[in-house]
Amino acid sequence: MQPPPRGDCPSIGKPRLDAHRNPPFPSRPFQSTDFFPMFTDMLGWKLPATVQFDGVSQRSALEQNQHVRSEIFCHFPHGSSAQDYEGMPAPSSAAPASSVRLGDWKLIRFFCDRADQTDRHELFNLAADPGEAHDVAAAHPDRVKQLAARLDTLLGETSAVIPSPNPAYLAGATKRSKQVSAPKKP
Repeated sequence: MQPPPRGDCPSIGKPRLDAHRNPPFPSRPFQSTDFFPMFTDMLGWKLPATVQFDGVSQRSALEQNQHVRSEIFCHFPHGSSAQDYEGMPAPSSAAPASSVRLGDWKLIRFFCDRADQTDRHELFNLAADPGEAHDVAAAHPDRVKQLAARLDTLLGETSAVIPSPNPAYLAGATKRSKQVSAPKKP
């Protein structure tokens, strides 16, 4: 009796994902920018030295459960509201924010998010609270200070655009309703 044909291409390096490993997938910091460098690494593609990635190859994390990176940095300087935008509803509101994950800790800085337009921080211990349901910033001010300093460094190294307070902002003011009218026919 012949074995069933294999559906994979033998020239492509395939990560070993043992089902008996606990957990079967690594619980290491990983973000979407890591996919392209990982795929190029796994496929053995040789790219020009001028090509730079924002992410890193996570191949060794998948194959040997090795720690590839110690931190993840994310910057989202533009917010969105839950109101309609050009006739399309936004799924939810999001404040301009940056975050850094270092080990089990994640700090999120929401820019100009308070009534006085100062920044607000949330801190999460991901080992104890992977769903980020319990902000522990008030209980760990030294950790907030440490991660906020690291976040400042990362923002500076990347020349990130930082949202600034709006001097025309009026806390508690009501929002104007926006009427969308159909364009006039010529």
